[in-house]
Order: sequence, then structure tokens, then C-alpha cells
Amino acid sequence: TNEWHGSIYELLRNDRFDARNYFSSTTEPFKRNQFGASLGAPIIKEKLFIFGNYEGTRQRLGVIQRGLYPTQTLLSGNFAGQNTIYDPLTLNPAGTERQPFSGNVIPASRINPVAKNFFPYIPVVNGPTVQGANLTGTPVQKLNDDQDTVRVDWIISPKNSLFGRQTWQDAPLTPASLVPLGGTLVTSGGRNEVAQLTTMVTSTTVNVFRLYHSYAQLFGEQVP
Repeated sequence: TNEWHGSIYELLRNDRFDARNYFSSTTEPFKRNQFGASLGAPIIKEKLFIFGNYEGTRQRLGVIQRGLYPTQTLLSGNFAGQNTIYDPLTLNPAGTERQPFSGNVIPASRINPVAKNFFPYIPVVNGPTVQGANLTGTPVQKLNDDQDTVRVDWIISPKNSLFGRQTWQDAPLTPASLVPLGGTLVTSGGRNEVAQLTTMVTSTTVNVFRLYHSYAQLFGEQVP
């Protein structure tokens, strides 16, 4: 229209009124903000108009997860109270007997240094093993979604009009994970453009000529 029009909005949800998951000791974190704005205005009255809008979403969602991991005691080589651990270097020539490690503890010097490099990526357990899990947590999944649209309309003549529109979206999703390097970062986005010429050929015939382009991406990559 020949007048300026616009809007602005915000929608908020959170975990204040959410119920607790059966497997979680507390309510999972949840925050969702949807916000945006739009504006339309004439560039040249009766001839050229522009409209644009933006919408963003920010979501933080706690996801209950359970897992079974070696304890810090086991990682140090102490298997006291566990099944007997035998020293492979004590195998007799006949290959029939081996000697157990003293106290069922593997000496620190015998733990492979390459294997030790992975220890920082193993989470510290937070409880005894119950139903096949000794670690329970509520890591947070993160979504940052941004979208915008711009459209221009041109009244060329009483019989001809032209418009062009461009829409863009970028919405990366970071997974929730109990462990470092856990899950896959999903890169989601898209672009599309359209241009359309509408011509009134006669009082009963209208011709529409349209060009359209669309591109979407959905890739996964290891979480750093």
C-alpha cells in the first residue's frame, strides 16, 4: 500500500510449568524465544513498494540421557572386586598359565600412553550402576534459527506488474551430549528467490512469467 505498516512480536516459553521426566531428578531446562518484525512501505507511491520481515528462534532444550562408562578407579587400573585381570606378559611357554596382577591392579606404567590420551573424553560417572547406567544427565540441545524475507513490487503499468522476493534461512542445531565430541552438529539452511511478471493480455486473459531458484542444505559435522 501507499502507507507504512509494520509489526513486532516476541513469544517466550520456558520450563516453569513443565513436568519432570521420569528418569531425571529435576525438570529439564527448556527456553524458547521466537521473535521478529516486519515492515512494508512505498518507495514510489502508486508504483514501487517494498516489504521485509525477520524471524528468529532461540531454543535451549534439556535432553535426559543415560550411559555406562568406566569409573575413574577402573581407568587408573584398579580392578579390585572385579573379575581377575591376568598379566599377559606372564604367560608360560606352554601357553597354559598366566599370573594375575597383584591385588587385581594394573600398574600405571603398564597402561598404554596412547589409551590415556582418550581418558579426558570419558565423562566422570555420577552414581552406581543402575539398570545398565552409571551416568545420568540433562545436556542441552541448542537451536539458533534465523529467517528473513525481502519483497519488492513494481506496478509497471495498468496491465503489467513485476515482483521479486528473496527468502533466507540459517538454522544450526547443536546436539545434546553427555560426552565431549558427542553427536553431530546439523547445519540446516536454505535460500530461494522468485521473480514474476504478470501481464493482462486481454480482459479475459492473463499471462504469468515466473523465474524461481531454490537451494537447501542439510549437513552434519562432528561437534568440536
